[in-house]
Amino acid sequence: PLAPLRSMMLELRAAGIKVAVLTSDDRRFTEAFLDHHRVLDLVSTMVCADDGLAPKPSAEPLMAICDEVGVLPEEAAMVGDSVERDVGSGLAAGFGSVIGVSSGISTEEELHASGAHAVLPTVAHVPSALRQRHPPTSAAPI
Repeated sequence: PLAPLRSMMLELRAAGIKVAVLTSDDRRFTEAFLDHHRVLDLVSTMVCADDGLAPKPSAEPLMAICDEVGVLPEEAAMVGDSVERDVGSGLAAGFGSVIGVSSGISTEEELHASGAHAVLPTVAHVPSALRQRHPPTSAAPI
């Protein structure tokens, strides 16, 4: 991983942010990866390839996640490294923040051109980007 996942996810949780996983991998591989990196317990919900929902870039899996965790799409953020699948899915679902990370499949230029609201070098920058894009309010600390 390109970031200390556990400390980053603990920081997000302390800010009242729920973390969900949407992946094109099967659930058993996803759970094994998250467990190996000691963050499975910090994931509120997940949608995996074998869950029977339409795959990314469909908005369907993101809408299912929003329903599960009780968050409106405009209050949610999608973070991913693929222009077509991740950014496309977040934009299709009307997410308030669609954040590209250039440490994976797509380049910084491709992510910007695709309509991502922000582009970061790695997921390690996600907490600060969320604070900037979604400033804390008295009702919802971040």
